[in-house]
Amino acid sequence: MKRLLLFLVFTCFAVSSVFAADVKMNLNAVYGQNSFHTQGAIYFADLVEEYT
Repeated sequence: MKRLLLFLVFTCFAVSSVFAADVKMNLNAVYGQNSFHTQGAIYFADLVEEYT
């Protein structure tokens, strides 16, 4: 049970970091660097990368 839980947590972290990087790239391409939402997504992606 512990192994399954650890595997699921690790998988969630890996998927979220990849997803955050993808969102960061897509938002920069569509809205540009000055958009408030883009800056929030970039900050979130940086936090995800920092904690993984």
